[in-house]
Amino acid sequence: MSSLFRKLSSQSGTLVFVAVAGALAAAEANAADAYFTPQLETAVESHDNLNLRPRRTEDGTEIDLEKGSQTGYSATVGGIAGLRSPTGLTELRPRFLFQKFSDRDKLAQSNGYLDLRSSYRMVRSRFSLTGRYSQENEYNAEISEAQFDEFDPDANPDGTPEDATGRLVFTDSKITRLLVMPDYSFQLNQRTGIGIRGLYQSADYSGGLVTSRDYSFGQATGYLSWELNQRASLETGLYTTRYETDDNENETKSNGLSANLRYVWSPTFTATAGLKFEETKISRVGGSEESSNSWGFQMGVRRRGEISGIEASVGRMFSPSFGGVRVARDEVRAQYTRMLAPLWEASAAVRAFRNKSLGDEVDDSDRKFARADLELTRQLSRTWTVSGGYSYIWQEYYVDEASGDDNVFMLRVGYEGLGPPTR
Repeated sequence: MSSLFRKLSSQSGTLVFVAVAGALAAAEANAADAYFTPQLETAVESHDNLNLRPRRTEDGTEIDLEKGSQTGYSATVGGIAGLRSPTGLTELRPRFLFQKFSDRDKLAQSNGYLDLRSSYRMVRSRFSLTGRYSQENEYNAEISEAQFDEFDPDANPDGTPEDATGRLVFTDSKITRLLVMPDYSFQLNQRTGIGIRGLYQSADYSGGLVTSRDYSFGQATGYLSWELNQRASLETGLYTTRYETDDNENETKSNGLSANLRYVWSPTFTATAGLKFEETKISRVGGSEESSNSWGFQMGVRRRGEISGIEASVGRMFSPSFGGVRVARDEVRAQYTRMLAPLWEASAAVRAFRNKSLGDEVDDSDRKFARADLELTRQLSRTWTVSGGYSYIWQEYYVDEASGDDNVFMLRVGYEGLGPPTR
């Protein structure tokens, strides 16, 4: 019954996601500018240890990683469709990824993504909706990206929860995920506002060797906001969450307090800081229960200049997981881009985190992960680019203390149509 409920909830959430996006678009259509920016990308990449297997056994014996050496080919087709009006903006980003590896027939699959961001301003209130629907193979779903997604807005001060465990099982499997984040706020006076924010996330795992990883996660937050001055704003809130796995193997409920500060030094430089305290209750199959108290925090900076840009964040967050538990994630992340010449741009991104399951039991998906990306891009024309890069990926699990790493070399050719005209 629980599994059926989750699947129906996921389907209903998808329908609501699409319906609300359509309603927002229709509301803006009469006075809106419509546009579509096509995007195309082809890439080839070389891995020396695709599935991140340990290179040595516990006694120091080297492991044969010949099958981990792979060459992958991919093509991505998509774009950004939008409606923009004086009071709102709605954008959809559909993408289709076709992928094949030299000796991994199970990874010759197509992956689909649909991202949404929409905001609508009224005289004293504001509504926004952020969402993502994806259906992808296990490798793409389980390997975390180091670079920030420019399409992903700051709709959720606590950060978008990420659920990857890093367990790579190369079978004919698909992971379907849905994320919906609505936010409504009302301005009580010139400096004070009140609002409610929701978050719903679900994952459905089909195929592979592990079948009990489906889950649903929900969070509701009520908050008050204050404009402290022209540059600083403060938000405090109360929230409640619920995480539930397939067949009720784990049910985690929590209630918490949060505070988030935002400071705008200039139109191009913004800093954020947040703190939360949460009380968690975990119920497992067999009737065992445990409770705990946890602290979380997050700090971030973003600067976007004409020549260079930097974005960085550090914090402890609480996230759902494919591994059947909710985890505490300690993470640091940074990205730097710089124009080297009128047609050349370089970028570097790093990300490192460790996941620890909430509760006393150690989960076999608790792990440490690190990734570093370097990329150099040459502008061939106003719409065409060519890029070359290198990535280093590493991870280690708590239960076996065995680490694996992968060296990746990449060559990419991309096309992006001209964006919408400025007003």
